[in-house]
Amino acid sequence: MEPAYDRNMSLSSFNTSGTSQSYEDYYDVILDTPLESDVSEFNRMRALNEFATLFSSISFLVHVVVLFALVVLNVYVIIVILKNEKLKRAKVTRGIVHFAVFSIIVNISYPLYKLLLEIFLWRYSSWSVFCWEKQSEVTGIMSLYLCSFALAFGWLINVRCSTVKPIYQKLNDHIFSIIYSICILKLITDYFVCIDAIVILNNLFEAAICLFVIIFLLVCHCKRRYCDKGKNYPLAVATIIVVCWIPSFICDLLHEIFGHNYTMGFILFIADSCLKFVSYGSSAIVVAWLCKVNKEFKEAFCNTCCFNCCKAKNSHPDIEGFGKYTDNENNQDKNGLQSDA
Repeated sequence: MEPAYDRNMSLSSFNTSGTSQSYEDYYDVILDTPLESDVSEFNRMRALNEFATLFSSISFLVHVVVLFALVVLNVYVIIVILKNEKLKRAKVTRGIVHFAVFSIIVNISYPLYKLLLEIFLWRYSSWSVFCWEKQSEVTGIMSLYLCSFALAFGWLINVRCSTVKPIYQKLNDHIFSIIYSICILKLITDYFVCIDAIVILNNLFEAAICLFVIIFLLVCHCKRRYCDKGKNYPLAVATIIVVCWIPSFICDLLHEIFGHNYTMGFILFIADSCLKFVSYGSSAIVVAWLCKVNKEFKEAFCNTCCFNCCKAKNSHPDIEGFGKYTDNENNQDKNGLQSDA
């Protein structure tokens, strides 16, 4: 917002009654009689601030409720997959387990920070706690991008390569262990060293990983034209994860560029608050998509449901596959999950 008066204006140029004013009179008049345009600008900014405060409070409450529901959903997905031996053998569902773990890290970071701040009253170290919370969230988001890369990389070497080099196969076998090691090391480092330089470096690193994963997925999609549709589950899951997080990434990037502008920052704040629901809900979108396209996953997910409301009907057991299928069309779903087992 522009200043209420020209700070470079000389005292001699300020004269309202034809006589010179004293230094104190100059500032008394400035503070007591602001210009009409400044009053309207102040009122506009105050109205925007009041609306932003109300919106932020409502958004925070909804945010916490949604995050709690997503954490419960992710835990439920992990339990369902680990209890089902057939799903646990498929690499794509094992990847979803790791994806759910990383989603939990992202979803609990902010509520846990607010809870610790209120219970333990970490007011005097609020910056260090806030910095570590934000970097924990950044670590979780980076892990989601790396998880997408792991799923796409496993799809690429299993579908496009008839003979895989040992180094690529070892990387594919241990890629999630490498991701966990990177995350743990980063969390420990951020806990002890969380300064502006490290934060800027982490943000740049997150942006670089995001751009790299996007380019890698585009390359994979260019190579999937000659593959069977049923073999593309890992690539599709990786794409859904990245697509859900791209809008939030763009908002953060625009905020770094245009955040100094009050109006633009306000618009980006509203947009980012809405788009974060899509980003944080990426795990729910992945589960809904898999339930829609693969009946084995849908059966495993719904049969353990407390309400048992969506059991598949008219199905028969398939000894070789992962569950029950009603027709030949469903075998494509089964083969898609089995291809990476």
